[in-house]
Amino acid sequence: MRKARVPVDDDLVRRATALLGAAGVKDALDRALREILAADARRRFSDRLRGMHGIDLDQPEVMAGAWL
Repeated sequence: MRKARVPVDDDLVRRATALLGAAGVKDALDRALREILAADARRRFSDRLRGMHGIDLDQPEVMAGAWL
């Protein structure tokens, strides 16, 4: 864990803290960073689904077994 002293917009921190239900600035920043990483993971997964990269859902034999 690192400590950092950075200027932040007080209004953004207040709004994000309330939106995230965070206990304070550190909690809000931790939650916001986790949200960014989760959003990126969702985007990458969506890209994989869209391109069917590494996914066998376009295989008829796989889909036939999905409905049993």
